[in-house]
Amino acid sequence: MSQSGEAANRKLSIPSYNPHSLRKTLVLMGERICKTPEEWKSWSQNLDHESEATTFIGYGEVSSHRQAELMAALAKPRLNILPPGVDLAALKAFIQSAEKAGGS
Repeated sequence: MSQSGEAANRKLSIPSYNPHSLRKTLVLMGERICKTPEEWKSWSQNLDHESEATTFIGYGEVSSHRQAELMAALAKPRLNILPPGVDLAALKAFIQSAEKAGGS
């Protein structure tokens, strides 16, 4: 933070901070609420990153505690892993027709 920024913070009796700490907080928030790659891409673009890789690599740290939580959750079966609106009957019919075409 600049000297003038630090002086202003002292005058207002608020702690100094690194400007990137806000961005890091926004990345952590995005990691929690974005559920699809498209949502994450949009979140990353909102941070003015050219690539979502910048967001992941530059800011995307996972604490060991959170990593343990995520791995425990991934070990449990998920009931609804398909996106909303997927027609399972049509998907099954497509797979069956592809298997028949490949087997003939």
